Amino acid sequence: MATAAAVYGMDVFAQTLKSINAFEITYNGHRLHSKIDSGAFPQPGAVVEKLRAIMAEEGVASTPSKQ
Repeated sequence: MATAAAVYGMDVFAQTLKSINAFEITYNGHRLHSKIDSGAFPQPGAVVEKLRAIMAEEGVASTPSKQ
C-alpha cells in the first residue's frame, strides 16, 4: 500500500512539472539554468557564457582543437 502511494505521489509530482514545463540545464553537476527558479526560458547566450566559465574552471577546452 505504501509503495502504491509513493508511486502515485511521484506521478502527481511529475505531471505537475510537465504542466509548468519545468526543466533544468546542467553540466557536470553545475546548474546552468532552472526554469523553476527563474520562471523563464533560458537565454542561449547566457547559458553558453555560464558553460564556458565552468569549462574554463575545469580546464576543458571550449572549442575543438584542429590537428
